[in-house]
Amino acid sequence: MGRPKSYDRDAELNKALALFLEHGFTALGIRAIEQATGLNKFAIRSEFGGKEGLWIAVLEAYVAAARKHLLADLENGGPDAIDTFFAKLATGEGRATTGHGCLIANAGVENRTVGSDRAAAIIRSYWLDLRDLLAQAMARGGISDAENQADEMLVAALGIHATNRIFGQPTAGAPLAEAMRAQLRTKLKK
Repeated sequence: MGRPKSYDRDAELNKALALFLEHGFTALGIRAIEQATGLNKFAIRSEFGGKEGLWIAVLEAYVAAARKHLLADLENGGPDAIDTFFAKLATGEGRATTGHGCLIANAGVENRTVGSDRAAAIIRSYWLDLRDLLAQAMARGGISDAENQADEMLVAALGIHATNRIFGQPTAGAPLAEAMRAQLRTKLKK
C-alpha cells in the first residue's frame, strides 16, 4: 500500500495553472513547479506521468472550468448568451481571461513547437466546441450565416486573449470584445 498523498490535487493543479499561464510549457522547469507547488519530481511523475502529463491535467481542468463558468450559457442561449460571453472577456470576469491571456489559446500556439498530440486534441476540441456553441446561439437568434459569423467571433476571442497577453492586462482586449458586442447588436437589428 502506497503512502497517502500529502497534497491536494486540485489546489496543486491551480498553482500549476498559474505557472503554465505565465511561463508556458517550454519555459517552465520542473524545479520551478516544485518550488511553487506542493509537488515534488516523484509526485509529478507518479501522479501525472511527468511535466507533459501535468500540463495535460491542467489543460483538462481549465477546459472543464471554462465549460462550466464561461460556456454554459451558450449551451441553450441565443445572442444574449454571446453578448454575456464577450462581456466576460471584456472584464476578465471569472477568469474568462487574464493578463497572461487564455491557457488554451497560449497552449495552442506553443504546442506547435511542443508537439503533444494529447494537448492538441484538448485544444482543438475546445475551440471547435466554442465555435459550434457560438453558431448555434446565433442561429437560435435568427442570425443568418451563423457559421461564418461564429468563425469571426472565434477569431475575435483569440485576438482578445492575445491582446491581454501582449499588454499583460486582463482587460487590454476589452475594445475588441466591445466591438464584437456592438456588431452582434447590429446583426440583431437587421
